[in-house]
Amino acid sequence: MKKTIFFFLVLFFQLFSLSGQTVRVLSGVDTTDFEAGLALDTWKGYLGSKPELVFDNPFWSAEEKKKYKDVDLLRAAYPPTIYSSGNQFEIVSFKPLGSGVYETKTLIQKSDAKLGTHPLYLITTFVKKEGNDYKLINSLKSRTKTWLRTQSGRITYFTSPLVKFNEEKAEKLNLFINDTLVKIFKVKIMNVEYYIGKDFDEVQAARGFEIYPSMGNKTTVKSQSDPVNKIIYVGGGDENNTFEMFRVYVDPIYPNAHPILLKSLAAVYGNYNNKTWEWHLRNFAAWLKAHPSTDLNNPFKLPYIDAMTDPSIVIGGILIKKALKEGGLEKVNEMMEYGIQDKDFMRITEFMFNIKKVEFGDYFYDEIGRAAASSKIKFP
Repeated sequence: MKKTIFFFLVLFFQLFSLSGQTVRVLSGVDTTDFEAGLALDTWKGYLGSKPELVFDNPFWSAEEKKKYKDVDLLRAAYPPTIYSSGNQFEIVSFKPLGSGVYETKTLIQKSDAKLGTHPLYLITTFVKKEGNDYKLINSLKSRTKTWLRTQSGRITYFTSPLVKFNEEKAEKLNLFINDTLVKIFKVKIMNVEYYIGKDFDEVQAARGFEIYPSMGNKTTVKSQSDPVNKIIYVGGGDENNTFEMFRVYVDPIYPNAHPILLKSLAAVYGNYNNKTWEWHLRNFAAWLKAHPSTDLNNPFKLPYIDAMTDPSIVIGGILIKKALKEGGLEKVNEMMEYGIQDKDFMRITEFMFNIKKVEFGDYFYDEIGRAAASSKIKFP
């Protein structure tokens, strides 16, 4: 099919309104070359095709769609999606790499009355010629082609040249899969890709995030998982991230679970930031003792207390421990069916554990102190 193309040298911003999204091409980005224009149209077309949704999107490479169920590896990295309605997209760089491949860098910004316009992400995506058309490909494969590939059980590790692979830790993770995930949650062992960078910034850059929230934070380990595509991303050289492996295997079992409960369950059975849930419990209890005026009534707005502990996993973990004690995994399963909204989480506390909304903060303040004072909290 013959395409009608028009190009002009950009002296000002080019402005496009695509499906409610605003896309601008930065002044100075050369769109005069015919092939470059076709390739750029592919990326702009994708941004206007409801990229926040998962479907058989025609703008992506057939090879990428065959490999990944959710083909855009950046889409859901920061829930619900980096392509949220109202975000603004500014293409700041578009350059040829040869062999029909182009690299595009796009600044994603958000505008609101309180903060004005502010940047959220700077992402890189590639466009490659396939036959007579241009299709999108993720950054991950090309940016990790020099990384060491190691197979351990059904886990395929990709390790940065800046990291020394630890086989012993990889073996421990395989034991965790067999002894916890398979035995307790009755899951089937599956193939998982596991990317390890010297820090999380390196891993995120490999995915295509040049700038992302909390970039550069000093933590022991940072990680993310993609349960849909069965991928784990870890910074800090950790081959035994039980928290993210748990989420890859178990999150799909509970599609109706509140996000706090999903990550709390993973923290209870695995290690969150390389620390046990009990460690985070005691850490938060000590922090509360030093900050007695902290309001626990809204667990959805609690910030991290330091570089290691997310207080919401402590609150969610207490509910999970209570459920395990009272009714075992069956009661946990019941909790996980209440829904993904914050109101559903509050319904769980009230109807399953008789914790009234007006008592929520005081209850957890006391419960965290009591539980942390215990010498050891065991699974039932």
